[in-house]
Parts: sequence; C-alpha cells; structure tokens
Amino acid sequence: MMRRGGLVKPKMLGRNLSDPHHAADRACAGMSTEVFFPDTATEAADAEEICAQCPQLTRCAAWALRAGVTDGVFASVWVPDLGASTQDKNTARAHLALVAATGLPHFELSQEVA
Repeated sequence: MMRRGGLVKPKMLGRNLSDPHHAADRACAGMSTEVFFPDTATEAADAEEICAQCPQLTRCAAWALRAGVTDGVFASVWVPDLGASTQDKNTARAHLALVAATGLPHFELSQEVA
C-alpha cells in the first residue's frame, strides 16, 4: 500500500510485460495449461513440439529462468517437478539457458550436440 496525501492507496499490480504468457502470438495461446504440465515423457514431448514452433521461445526460456519455474514444459524444456534430483533440475536450467541464448528448441540443440 502507498500513502498519498494522507490516504492509503492500494499498490497497482499490472501485468508483468516480460512474462511471455501475455504475448498474443505465443503458440500456447488458448491451449489448456494441462498440456504443459505433463505426467509422462510422451506428454512432455507433445508440449515441447508446441513450444518449438513459438515465436516467444527465447523470451519464454529467459522468463522461466528468471521466474525459477519448478515444473512443467517451458520453451521446449521439460522442467522436472519438486521431487526430481538436484542434478535433473540443474540440467533443465542449463537447457533453458541454451534455448534462451540460441533461440533453438531444446531437442534441436540435443541433435546438434550428438
């Protein structure tokens, strides 16, 4: 809350414009969020394919890193849930950083390294 002229005024909380989930041209627009919180690797692959076509890929990866996401598919990377090992979480963060830096989907980066 902010004080202005002796009155208490509520702080306005607008949209976070750096959050790619507000971009009109995102590939996930209008899709159920359940798609991006998969239970299996097959379900994760479906979400990763959707992300791979997104014009917000780089922005989404950078946002996911800043936001410290804890699970789900973001920018073509499946971030394991809280029960995952520290190594798996760190690997997902490294993949997000590569996507943010290159603009390439995670699975394309994996093919280039192989």
